[in-house]
Amino acid sequence: MYISQFIIYLHFTFKTYHMNLMKLFVLLLTTLLFSIHTAQSQSDTLTDNRDGQTYPVVQIGDQIWMAQNLNFKTEKSYCYANKSENCEKYGRLYSWEIANEVCPNGWHLATDKEWMDLEAELGMNPADTAKGDVWRGTDQGIQLAEGGTSGFNAKFGGYRNPPSNYFLENMHTFFWTATVSKGGYRVWYRQLIKGDGKIMRHNQPKSWGMYVRCVKD
Repeated sequence: MYISQFIIYLHFTFKTYHMNLMKLFVLLLTTLLFSIHTAQSQSDTLTDNRDGQTYPVVQIGDQIWMAQNLNFKTEKSYCYANKSENCEKYGRLYSWEIANEVCPNGWHLATDKEWMDLEAELGMNPADTAKGDVWRGTDQGIQLAEGGTSGFNAKFGGYRNPPSNYFLENMHTFFWTATVSKGGYRVWYRQLIKGDGKIMRHNQPKSWGMYVRCVKD
């Protein structure tokens, strides 16, 4: 009788141990896969095969963004104040016609709607995202700024107003969208102010020079 009970005890102990071991294995595997996925989302890079430059990328919600301004040299692209070191620091300023086609293969200039989705993902009231000609949001501009929690890392490199005027370095930054506003000759853009949490949605002529952030197709 004692032997039978001992055998049952051993069987139960081994079965429990085996089940616990399997649970531990599944937990470790899940943790490993999650860590890999998180690392890929946060630290992947994009290499532009046209010139070999490499850019960090970041996943915010369902979107994958470049986490640095594009710096591909082409016609109608400019360095702030015509200083080459500013292209290294901020990326290049593009007229809209060039901005709309300059992203690497598999990427595109973010649309107005994609910017709205980004803003909503960062906590902006969805009802406010479509408001134009007004400063919107609460702290989304801070989240998008260099060192902010989003990983977007916007630098404040000003803008270019033709024929060759540069303004607001280290105070504001401007990003084109791919979306033309009503009338067809102006384009929606986003503007951030250093140290301010709100974001401007407005439109300007296509000839202005602004920065480009590409989104993965």
